[in-house]
Amino acid sequence: MAFSIHHVAIILGEELTRTDLVPVFDELIKDLDEVRIGLLQHLVDFLQVTHLTLPVVIIVIIVVILMFLVQSSQTFNKLFHFPIALLFWVLWANLLKIQTGLP
Repeated sequence: MAFSIHHVAIILGEELTRTDLVPVFDELIKDLDEVRIGLLQHLVDFLQVTHLTLPVVIIVIIVVILMFLVQSSQTFNKLFHFPIALLFWVLWANLLKIQTGLP
């Protein structure tokens, strides 16, 4: 489920994703490392379906990154390095969009 939650979100659409799938995402983010990696890899795709505003997307990405760092601080798995690096890249790109006013 975690590796394909963004596909389910596309099928359900924006409204049902926000009401029904976001709580599932919230529970999965607390699951095993393997499940959390699947969520990380497709976080941006999942957020795009919700059509959140750019500042909200940035806040969500920051919160998810911090959750992973805090929850995994003792046993930070190398499997998280690449997905988190990608999230930082997406975060940086979106911050540049806000700063330059690009769509």
